[in-house]
Amino acid sequence: MIQTSFLSKTLISSIRSFSSSSPPPHYQTLTLPNLLKTALSPTPHSLNDLLTLLFRCRRFSLLLHVFSQMGSNGVSVDSRARSIVARALIEDRRFDEAEDFIDRHKRRGLYDQDLLWSSLIRGVCVYGGNPEKALSLLRDCLSDRAVRLDVVVYSSVVDGLCKKGYLEKALDVCESMRKRGIHPNIVTYNSVINCLCREGCFAEAFRLFDSLKQNNLHPTVITYATLIVALCRRGFIQDAIQLLDRMVLEDLAPNAIIYNSLINGYCRFGLIEEALKLLLDLEKSFGKPDPCTISALINGFCVRGDLEGALVFFNEYERRETSPDFLGYMHMIKGLHARGRLEEARSVLRVMLLNHSVIDLINKAGEEVKVDSLVDLLGLLCQQGSIQEALNILGEVRSIAFPFGGLNDGSVERMDRTSNLNHISCKTVGEESIIKDCDDLMEEPYGRTSIPHIP
Repeated sequence: MIQTSFLSKTLISSIRSFSSSSPPPHYQTLTLPNLLKTALSPTPHSLNDLLTLLFRCRRFSLLLHVFSQMGSNGVSVDSRARSIVARALIEDRRFDEAEDFIDRHKRRGLYDQDLLWSSLIRGVCVYGGNPEKALSLLRDCLSDRAVRLDVVVYSSVVDGLCKKGYLEKALDVCESMRKRGIHPNIVTYNSVINCLCREGCFAEAFRLFDSLKQNNLHPTVITYATLIVALCRRGFIQDAIQLLDRMVLEDLAPNAIIYNSLINGYCRFGLIEEALKLLLDLEKSFGKPDPCTISALINGFCVRGDLEGALVFFNEYERRETSPDFLGYMHMIKGLHARGRLEEARSVLRVMLLNHSVIDLINKAGEEVKVDSLVDLLGLLCQQGSIQEALNILGEVRSIAFPFGGLNDGSVERMDRTSNLNHISCKTVGEESIIKDCDDLMEEPYGRTSIPHIP
């Protein structure tokens, strides 16, 4: 806890009511000239406590306002105060200003300069979404600024570059790590393996995976999920199952992403029995399946030509209040319409138009093509029994919402959400931080061009 001075304590109640985005109405009461007229006589120590309090309350505008007056009013500014300001600029995502501030004040002294540059690089890469700028900062730190950076910073930059498809640049960063005696950790490897899968370079991805033990590293659930998702989406289900078995032997529990990918992979080939077994395992481990899983199984029944099975499954999970996503409803409507079961198709369409997530997706597609209220139009067609016309509109929505062919096992979206949370919880020291790891994976089968290995 902060040991706040008497001065800081007298201001706490006022500070907590301020907005960080604009000056408060009584801003002038917090000017240093006014404070200096009082008997409180703020000291550098008490003002540092105040700056720290403002930082923790995320009152960044007020913090910068107070700091700007310190030097001009004869109050000594030390390295701690300057570091608090730099951290505030980074936290407020004013990265260019933070870089300029740190550069201007580094000769005058900054508390823990290495940590400030590390935070700035990770901020630019993770929150600013600019890994190339982060790479430029990293290189400057290594050459001109002689800053010591840890494996977490390097891994953040590698991951950001991999996400953008800059594999060669990411490997260059790995080489820089090795030259400075910093060994890539499993997070670094996961990022590169993911990028290789996205590029369709499965042979290289598995070669890197097999090299982990030689480098005294152990694959994580994310490592396996990356590879299994990629294999399933390419149709290599047996290879994915073998990898799952290997994962279990290493005492790693599959997560929901892995189950969903395998279920989706089986369903694409109509292998419903195997998919249903995995569904039972998923429900035992994680409870209620998500809409993507339900849709994959409905599609699996349809692929096998078992419309009755699809309808029974659909109705059972609707009863359990577990609905499919847009694609699942569309599979049902198309299948029923193709069999001439128009009233049942209307019933499913009616239920679909009550699903909030589906309504949002349809409305977003309508906004993209500048068409007002597609949902209302679909509702009108449903009332009229014009199922074919409704299917034509749903087909257009599908082409907009799922431009890569409508394959949606949910793995990409879930892994992105997971990795965003993992980035937030990333440690600033040590090697067990987690970085965003999986994206939309792979386009081509095993063995494309030769890719340099991680040093």
